[in-house]
Amino acid sequence: MSPRPVTLIALLTMLPLGASQAAPQLDFTGIVRDVEIMQKVDNQLTVTMWMPEQYWRASFQSNNTLTDNAKEEFLEALRPYTLVAVVDAKVGVAGAFTFSSAETLNAKVRVEDSAGNTYAPIDAQDLSASVKNLQQIMKPILTNVMGPLGSNFELMVFPASGKNGERIADATKEGSFTVRVGEQRFRYRLPLASLLPPVVDSRTGDSFPGNYHFNPYTGARLSPAPAPAEHK
Repeated sequence: MSPRPVTLIALLTMLPLGASQAAPQLDFTGIVRDVEIMQKVDNQLTVTMWMPEQYWRASFQSNNTLTDNAKEEFLEALRPYTLVAVVDAKVGVAGAFTFSSAETLNAKVRVEDSAGNTYAPIDAQDLSASVKNLQQIMKPILTNVMGPLGSNFELMVFPASGKNGERIADATKEGSFTVRVGEQRFRYRLPLASLLPPVVDSRTGDSFPGNYHFNPYTGARLSPAPAPAEHK
């Protein structure tokens, strides 16, 4: 059963808060930092924001009004898709923005899997009613949070599975995928660091994000960070 529009509204109006409970299971701020990539090349500003399932689960942690069933119903409706919000603009005199239209973005944004296969956005007529509702709801929310930049984000929808039958982008598994906006490439390294505990170089004591395997400065293999000592 698809989530009702009222359920989506109740959920998504909570997202801008970005708040967490006393003991959150997921780091919403860290996930947002991992999934949002910005590039400015000359006078062109482009931002991509991938929205994996963990992004939505983390946002739920600040929402006490939805039942567990409603949350799972929402996630189930999104699982057939890969969701990426994109904004692309030319920056003019005095910081004025000229934004790419939805039609322009549909023509030049592609998702590329780790094997180099590319995927175009799914036609609107082929999307579920739930995802169409989500596209409509996201824009006013982003506008409220980010102003004109947010109002020009387009929530683009791609297939979840690639030509090999596996997920194009899995936030918990080793790999990568790329969002291409024209000639620009936005590469996501997986798994997301925000979903993993940090790792350390046992010799130097330096700490690194959990998706690192080697110290980038010395080449030494990294190990899981020791658990904090319990106070008796």
